[in-house]
Amino acid sequence: MANTSYLRKVVEPFLLKWTAEKIGVPLESARVIVGRDSNDRPIRFAFDGVSEDGSVGVCISASSSYKTGQMRKYFMEATLLCRCPRFRRRIMVFTSSACWEGFKNQCDGLVDLCKIEAMICDDLSDEMRQKINEVYLESAKEVGDKAGPGLKIPGRRQ
Repeated sequence: MANTSYLRKVVEPFLLKWTAEKIGVPLESARVIVGRDSNDRPIRFAFDGVSEDGSVGVCISASSSYKTGQMRKYFMEATLLCRCPRFRRRIMVFTSSACWEGFKNQCDGLVDLCKIEAMICDDLSDEMRQKINEVYLESAKEVGDKAGPGLKIPGRRQ
């Protein structure tokens, strides 16, 4: 199984710290109520970053893939950011502007992307980017993905 500990222990904390510095608000990962199930029980989601007062919610992605699975992950995260009424700021952090553009092309209008701030971290070192790519390539092999990460930014949904 691909060792994703580098992403969890190094990349995600780096991106969370970078985001906190950019917006000037301390952030910690937190589980936040985003809705209720059919039995009226609260449903929580673990956001990558939440401000202490609960007014800022952040989801982070280090992926550079444009494939359907990644787009679905972005869609789910954007939807959950929008569902949380406490958040006055909803931020999605990407390591590539092309990932945001591809996601926006596919999902704008399906989810309220006008409520989402996209932040692109271009402060990753070459070494960090290389290690991230290695983790994702190893992961792709495990699921039999022979096509690679996908190099074409998805076009606008028709």
